[in-house]
Amino acid sequence: MFGIIHALTAITHSASASIDVVAGPIGEALVATGIGIAVAVPAVLAYNFFVRRVKAASADLDAFATDFVTLAQKAGFRVPAAATAPARRADGARQEAFA
Repeated sequence: MFGIIHALTAITHSASASIDVVAGPIGEALVATGIGIAVAVPAVLAYNFFVRRVKAASADLDAFATDFVTLAQKAGFRVPAAATAPARRADGARQEAFA
């Protein structure tokens, strides 16, 4: 970006768009673009790698949870209603389940 700005500034100061005036700043812009691409490509590849691993781990956990719930249901395991969450009174305070 700055290379393009320098090129346009040089053109306005010299009143001509000769190759000598434009080549240096445009070259700077191209080098900066190349460096940006060199940094961005590995970053995107690493991001995609980690996203793929997180999705695979999430799928594994989901499969485990499904198997666990199915096994618990087959074994007759039930969660008592009082143990799921403490009740709340109208004023927002917790009410003890065993009181």
